[in-house]
Amino acid sequence: MFKRRVNNVAQMKVSARTVDMLGRQQIAGIPTAIHELFKNAHDAYASNVEIDFFESPNLLTLRDDGIGMTKEDFIGKWLTIGTSSKLGINRKPVFIPKNMDERPLMGEKGIGRLAIASIGRLVLVLSRAIRDEGMHDMVVALVHWTQFEIPEINISDIVIPVRTFVAGKLPDQDDIKSMSNEIINNLDKLEKRIPEEIYNTIKNDLDSFQFSPDVLFGNLQNITSTNCTKSSTYEESHIVNKSSPVLDGFSHGTHFVIMPCDPALELDIKRDENNTTELQKILVGFANSLSDKTTQVMATKFRIHRGNAEPEELIEEGFFTPDDALSADHYIEGEFDGYGQFKGAVTVFRGEPVNHIINWNENYGAKTQCGGFKIKFSYLQGDASESTVPTQIYTEIKSKLSMYGGVYLYKDGIRVLPYGKPEFDFLRIEERRTKRASTAFFSYRWMFGAIEIGHDNNSMLIEKAGREGLIENIAYREFKSILNNFFDQLAADFFRENSINDRFWEIKEVFKAQAKKQKIILEKRRKNINSKKMIFQSELEDFFLNYDNNIYFKDIENIIKETEHLILTSKDNWTIPQKYNFIYNIMRDVKHKNNEFNKSIKITKPNIGLNKTLLKQWESYLILKEKVIEEIIEPAKLQLDDLILHYMNAHSLSFSKREKITETVNDERKNLNDSVNTFKKKMKNSVSTLDVSIKEKVR
Repeated sequence: MFKRRVNNVAQMKVSARTVDMLGRQQIAGIPTAIHELFKNAHDAYASNVEIDFFESPNLLTLRDDGIGMTKEDFIGKWLTIGTSSKLGINRKPVFIPKNMDERPLMGEKGIGRLAIASIGRLVLVLSRAIRDEGMHDMVVALVHWTQFEIPEINISDIVIPVRTFVAGKLPDQDDIKSMSNEIINNLDKLEKRIPEEIYNTIKNDLDSFQFSPDVLFGNLQNITSTNCTKSSTYEESHIVNKSSPVLDGFSHGTHFVIMPCDPALELDIKRDENNTTELQKILVGFANSLSDKTTQVMATKFRIHRGNAEPEELIEEGFFTPDDALSADHYIEGEFDGYGQFKGAVTVFRGEPVNHIINWNENYGAKTQCGGFKIKFSYLQGDASESTVPTQIYTEIKSKLSMYGGVYLYKDGIRVLPYGKPEFDFLRIEERRTKRASTAFFSYRWMFGAIEIGHDNNSMLIEKAGREGLIENIAYREFKSILNNFFDQLAADFFRENSINDRFWEIKEVFKAQAKKQKIILEKRRKNINSKKMIFQSELEDFFLNYDNNIYFKDIENIIKETEHLILTSKDNWTIPQKYNFIYNIMRDVKHKNNEFNKSIKITKPNIGLNKTLLKQWESYLILKEKVIEEIIEPAKLQLDDLILHYMNAHSLSFSKREKITETVNDERKNLNDSVNTFKKKMKNSVSTLDVSIKEKVR
């Protein structure tokens, strides 16, 4: 008897965890996830994208003014795994706003939307589309990403609540509560397949997710408008749209409200020893600010809100500008062709550009798979004494280098991660410099610039799914080899002692000679400064010692006692003129002693740099000096005036206004003469110093 064969058809199921593995687990971190969302906003033709992070409620918002998503886009593309939600056929956008040029699209893998899970567990998505036919209704969805971590359920088991709202309307708290209940009700139906811990986490998050989008976006719009008013006063601003961005939820664009944020975000906004954050390292330079274009395609902001303090802007300013590039010591700009040959201009020590060619021979004349690309970078001498850059500009560029130094990679004008991060020296320039100290010149820490590639010309230079660099295929290896050869040969041709172009070493020899002379001058000045510092410190120490030993109180007491004793020497049989002369001399004597006492407590701070200890001692001196004046000098002055007045009343004496004015004028004349003599002396010393300096410069 034959058994009947049964044909079974199986279908592949997709676990909910697939979304988590394709999204959150593929992204290097929160800064990378935000960078992906910026790219999505760029592809949606946004002119502005702003992030606001509120530390206290642990809530983050992202708002852009792009073309937004229709309900069909959201359900058919954004919520569909494996699609890039912005593309039509042949990488063409579905809609280009009026008065805007077509942009090369960045989103190819569709992972930006899934990357939101890296930022926080719960997100409210609000998007209002604009198309040729006008504005669409707003589509709103609520997604709790923790659902996609449950291994026992499939994607089809998960419900994403979606609502639409007509023009002029935003969801309110009741709408958000309704969508939250929809998620909870669906989890209740799945019963035992949902672990209790995950169920409680989702429910607690949804219960805490209570706010009014109308109020939230209204307050944020006020901040946006205020910031725009402030930034519009700067002439250096390269933003195309100078009017205030409209990011209030009622216009077109996409907004995300994320809560609670992952604890890693706090670490990403914490400043390091160079006063920069991990988030800044990733998000600054999103668009190529060193490009030939004079306008910024999309303005990006990231604000941190801490209590009632003013929001702190992290990424708006501070990155390198074209002026920085041309202000550095050396500037190189050029292009590599499809065979790896460089043609461009090399500017050494801010001189005249020199046209130069560097060949790459490893491909034996065959075309490269990586394709042609451009490069422009600047280099700052590590020692300020060997730099032609003015001191202030040198300090500014050096400060930026400590935070953002490195060579950045841009694809169609948008930064490719993680190239440019100070710790990501993908060409191993520092390592090669260490191994070949005698021949290597460039240091990654002292250079900044951009390598420019494009989708059309460099299609084989492909980003990894997690955005942690380019896939290390043959094209990428060629790309690195061409660049390493370029930097080696550039150092040999321009920055070594026997280079074909000797400008670098000629100027460096001049710097050496100047440095030697400067060292001698500085040594003399240092000795002079040390002498002034020692005198100043000695004066302060003497003052503190006298104060502690009550010397100043005893000196004033002696002045009072001496005055009392002198007054007692007066004779009753003196004539009135004799008594006038007697008390007048006592008054002059008291005034002289008071002046001498004031000189004894006066210390002049020298015009030199002081260490922290001396500065603290100086501050203490100022406080104690005021105390001496208030508690010793002023009471003593009153007591001495009383002694003199008592004598004058006892002998029926009085000074006329004329005599008092004459005395005051004489005193002022004496003080003025002293000041003029001091000024003449200082001018004479200054002229002598200037004369020596001029002669030195002439030599």
